[in-house]
Amino acid sequence: IASGSDDCSVSVWSTSTGERLAGPFVGHSLGVRFVAFSPGGEQVASCDWHNIHIWDSYSAELAIPPIAGTEYAFSLVWTPDGKEIVAGCGGNIRVFSVSTGAQLAQWSAHTKTIRSIAISRDGRYITSGSLDSTVKLWDAVSHRQIGPPLEHGGAVFSVAISSDVEYIASAGGDGVVRLWSL
Repeated sequence: IASGSDDCSVSVWSTSTGERLAGPFVGHSLGVRFVAFSPGGEQVASCDWHNIHIWDSYSAELAIPPIAGTEYAFSLVWTPDGKEIVAGCGGNIRVFSVSTGAQLAQWSAHTKTIRSIAISRDGRYITSGSLDSTVKLWDAVSHRQIGPPLEHGGAVFSVAISSDVEYIASAGGDGVVRLWSL
């Protein structure tokens, strides 16, 4: 398990013993908002409000210099091939190369901050949930929105795409979990 903390650190923990296996990974200047393992588990990405860090899971060393200028980065996800990171930064979705940190794409997605982002197992779809009370579905290649926004009863804090790529789940400030057919 990887965890991020308001003390600006990231740690990797054993699920069987609860002991710290690696870390603390130190380098964030603000509290860590989100962490995610790469598909193979060899790296961990973390974001605070202004930077994305990509770490070696075992040594706690940075794999590349921090990706700076990612204002309001609250959520990120690895692409299934592990070559890119998709991040919600403010109301924008941004795609970065894992090997260089270079921004590969950016598009305006929501009118308020994106709090959660997910990608389908097959890499074809991205979904985003925002403080603007909507969930949106995107084509991962063209970056075009698919269908109308899905209206939630309040700010959306979490989204996921089912492993069979049939459903989107969302949860938010209205205390309701919604299941949407893809």
